[in-house]
This record gives sequence, C-alpha cells and structure tokens, in this order.
Amino acid sequence: MSRFHLVRFVHLMDACIGCGQCTDVCPVEIPLTHIYQRFAVPMQKEFDYKPGMDMTTPPFFGVDLVEEGH
Repeated sequence: MSRFHLVRFVHLMDACIGCGQCTDVCPVEIPLTHIYQRFAVPMQKEFDYKPGMDMTTPPFFGVDLVEEGH
C-alpha cells in the first residue's frame, strides 16, 4: 500500500493544482491537499512549471529530457 502513495506523490508533483477535492472525499479526513502541495510546490518552483495553466505545454514528467541522438 505504501508504494501506491509514493507513486502518487511523484505523479502529483507536476499535476496537482491544489483544488482540494482529494481532501474533500478522504474518508478519514487526511489533509491530502496540504500534504501533496508540500511536495508539489517546491518542484514546480524549481522548474518554473504551473500545472493546468497552459494546455499546450506537456506535464513536466511527460517531457523527454534526453535529447534525441544522445
């Protein structure tokens, strides 16, 4: 079960917009939005990326960081 949450943290680092829906539906009232933002905001600042702001820019982790031919 813990691997699921770690993979989810990585996924949300470039996708979470902080809407709060995950917190709203959590059956044990865990402040998920706050936890996810603690991981997402530093990464988004470091790479100057804002999820959901530009539909033409792919998510950070969706971009191939290795140049072709190398």
